[in-house]
Amino acid sequence: MNAARKDASQSGSALSKIRQLQEQMNEVSKEAVAEALKQAEDAIATLATLGQRYRLVRTGAGGKGVRRSNPDRPCPVCNFRTDPPHDARGHRGQGKNKKAFTAAQLAEFGMRKV
Repeated sequence: MNAARKDASQSGSALSKIRQLQEQMNEVSKEAVAEALKQAEDAIATLATLGQRYRLVRTGAGGKGVRRSNPDRPCPVCNFRTDPPHDARGHRGQGKNKKAFTAAQLAEFGMRKV
C-alpha cells in the first residue's frame, strides 16, 4: 500500500512539474512573439519613412479558409469548363446580367474551353 501511495504522489508531482514547465514555455513564447512583432513594426516604420508602404498582416489561426473551385464542374454561368478552371466568381465584374465569356475574353484571361 505504501508503495502505491508513493508512486501516486510522485506521478502527481511529476505532472505538476510538467504543467509548470509548459506555463513557463508559453510565457517565453509570448515574449518572443511580442519582441519579433515589435521588430517587424519598427522595420515597417523605417520603410514608411523611405516612402514605401507596407502592412503587417497576421495569417493562420482565425483567418478564413481558401475557397477553391471544383475543376471538373462546369461554370454555372458559362455552362462549360475552362483551362485553368473558373467558376461563377469569375463573372463578378459583369454586373447583374452575367453571360458566358467570349473567345476574346477567354484569351485575355489566359483561359481556353475544354
